[in-house]
Amino acid sequence: MDADPGTHLVSVAGGLRLPPSGDPVGPGAWHRIATRTTSSERLSGRLALRLGADRVELVRSGRAALREALRTAAEATGRGEVLIPAYTCFSVPAAAVSAGLRVRLVDVDDEGRLDAESLAETPLEEVAAIVVCNLFGRAEPIEGVRRAAADAGTWVIDDAAQAFGAMEPSSTGRAVGARSELGVLSFGRGKPLSGLGGGALVLAEGVSATAPRCGDVQPSPKRAACKAVVWDLALQPVVFGLLAAIPALGIGETPFEPDFEGGSIDGASLVLADHALDVAAAVAERRVAEAERLAGDLRERTRFEPILAEPGEHAVYPRLAVRAPDEGIRSAALAALARCGAGGSPFYPAALSRLEPLRAHRVDSATMPGAERLAGRLLTLPVHGGLRAGRWHAALEELAAL
Repeated sequence: MDADPGTHLVSVAGGLRLPPSGDPVGPGAWHRIATRTTSSERLSGRLALRLGADRVELVRSGRAALREALRTAAEATGRGEVLIPAYTCFSVPAAAVSAGLRVRLVDVDDEGRLDAESLAETPLEEVAAIVVCNLFGRAEPIEGVRRAAADAGTWVIDDAAQAFGAMEPSSTGRAVGARSELGVLSFGRGKPLSGLGGGALVLAEGVSATAPRCGDVQPSPKRAACKAVVWDLALQPVVFGLLAAIPALGIGETPFEPDFEGGSIDGASLVLADHALDVAAAVAERRVAEAERLAGDLRERTRFEPILAEPGEHAVYPRLAVRAPDEGIRSAALAALARCGAGGSPFYPAALSRLEPLRAHRVDSATMPGAERLAGRLLTLPVHGGLRAGRWHAALEELAAL
């Protein structure tokens, strides 16, 4: 949830490597960030207002927020299991293990959403919470999940790490992250609301977190500006290529690590997230336009299937998710995109049913065919604006030939 997800195949063209995701802060904002006045109370209030939530608690990271959400649900229900989709970021099961819970997987459909049939067949008697992950920047339908959870006395956690700003296609227009008892936000690199670190726990009215409230954090505007400058530099294709070529840096990897720190958000991330909230709507609008442009070309010229929002749904697209016709074509496509310098990448590297370190923490060992099919077919394209002109034309020619 905190790093940019998946093990990325970094593309090369003329010595340049496009990052698969992430938006620069921009030189015009560096001075404003360096002199910005804010507080944790201010950012919490702004987020609660934007989401329509009762309360938002800022924490160290998105996975720390999920851990606290799971602990809260477990204490409220007296249960020791969590139900999570079989295709999601490895930080989700890591947070569950860190919270002391056993993991029960539920299969997903070909758009990464909880599969309704698989959910209906899953026993919920010992499940404290169901995590809805809202992959690909879209609002996953949640009402069916909430009904099933309510019948079983189970809570629902609305995880908006990949979908802050997304809205469901209904008359209520509810924001992702605030549609259930608990929600989770991540401000990590490459997220729709990026503070280059930090996260938040979203609480509905009447819900109290198990952990004590984090105190007011001292903002660090100058350190935030320095982080912004370094981040913008790292996104430059030449610099990103150099960094991505160093295996020890683990650029783009999200390992399964249940042992991670908690506590409050840091002062630099506090300032950066507060700034990112100012421009979040404009950034999302630009990314939607770019995703729709790429998707239109793919549909017209290739057999690849972009995963886009339904009519009336408001998505945010940290990256454009695309399904290849099969696993072999997906592998060939990633190699072709690398040759073109198109920034194509896998998403999460495998279904959780194939994650060996998780086996000891699972309730059962059932396979998850939907998740495994999706993991084998999925690739993503950047929507930060780097896929233009000759590079995108070359990429389309390669994909059409497949």
